Amino acid sequence: MAPSVVTLYPFRADAIVHVPAVNQSYKLAPSSIECKLLKPLMSGGWPLWEPSTNKMVQSATVIFRRFQPSATTSGPATKVSLGHILNTMSLGKVPTERLFAAENQVIDSLILVKDVIIPEHLGQALLGAHCKKWRQACVAELDQMAARDVWEVVEKKPGMKTIGPWWVFDLKQNTDGSAKLFKPRLVAHGDRQRPGVDCTETYTPTASLMSLHLVLATAALKNWRVASFNVSGMYLYSLVDETVLVEPLVNFLPELHLKKALYGMRQAGRCWWKFLSGILGWMGFVVTEVNQLLYIFQNESAIIAIWVHVDNGVVISNLPDSMSDFKSALCAELDIKWSDELQQIVGLKCVIGEGEVATAQQQLTDSILEAYPRPVLRQNSPLLLLPVGGLIPDEDTLDPTPF
Repeated sequence: MAPSVVTLYPFRADAIVHVPAVNQSYKLAPSSIECKLLKPLMSGGWPLWEPSTNKMVQSATVIFRRFQPSATTSGPATKVSLGHILNTMSLGKVPTERLFAAENQVIDSLILVKDVIIPEHLGQALLGAHCKKWRQACVAELDQMAARDVWEVVEKKPGMKTIGPWWVFDLKQNTDGSAKLFKPRLVAHGDRQRPGVDCTETYTPTASLMSLHLVLATAALKNWRVASFNVSGMYLYSLVDETVLVEPLVNFLPELHLKKALYGMRQAGRCWWKFLSGILGWMGFVVTEVNQLLYIFQNESAIIAIWVHVDNGVVISNLPDSMSDFKSALCAELDIKWSDELQQIVGLKCVIGEGEVATAQQQLTDSILEAYPRPVLRQNSPLLLLPVGGLIPDEDTLDPTPF
């Protein structure tokens, strides 16, 4: 059973374990025992140690007393809080009306943003409140595929297997919740492809954060230029090795023979990796031994390193002219969005200074804290918590003044 933050407690945490009636030796025997936590939650319960008998026990009915919600309030009541209103309310007096008026004023000042519903299928997108914007975005997606010659029309022959296309919709929002960009994507039903029958090799190397840290640390220590880029519709550049037939978008049209990869195909990631490696190899880059998605170019004066993750990339170079030449060469081959600085990559917020680099995953941290169901826990005792074993070293004596 994989550990979860919901059931994660510190090692040797105090635990009260329930003893079922069938396991009690006599009628008035204790219904619980005190134990210490040894391991995270497993399929059979928490592994615990009972100090009184020096035995191992495992139970799913456990209370960790130091991690129970405190009965104290979270802070002083404000003038518009329910507690303050109930304590101040009195029959026939003015303060109650003033408090309700202040509460209504606070509610009216809130910014209300109408949520944009993300469609689940094409029919819902074309009939919803934002049907015009979704239609324009879908047309732009199809125009992009036509411009890159993604498929060709063929007649289906007996015995030919096809996979169906479908639309996936997403929405980029501003910080206030309003819609920023409508993003439809035409993808293929890759789950219908049988490995070894409909497609052969699907392996794609993955980028590691260790290699990214290596690139950023090198740039910070040597004071090199750092840039980033994003490839628009990366899979639409990738040539498909096998024969893949996609069902028509409208039933009466012929089948579509894919010449380029579509999102959702099992081999799409590998096709894109081979295509990008071919372009970078033609430019003179070589793959490093550290990671297959870390590329290096070096001549007598210039050094360029590229770290790639799917459609995002980080570029560092010791010469500004070399960085500019690479940008021009890459833009000639791919439709990219280039930035002369690196602020965020794969969810990492990056701050690069002179001789140092700092990364933070604020979005991931916030999502974990938001999903973490425990309330804020406060220490029930005014005394400091002692280390494991209850012994304090001589050099760390307590100052009794605060107590």
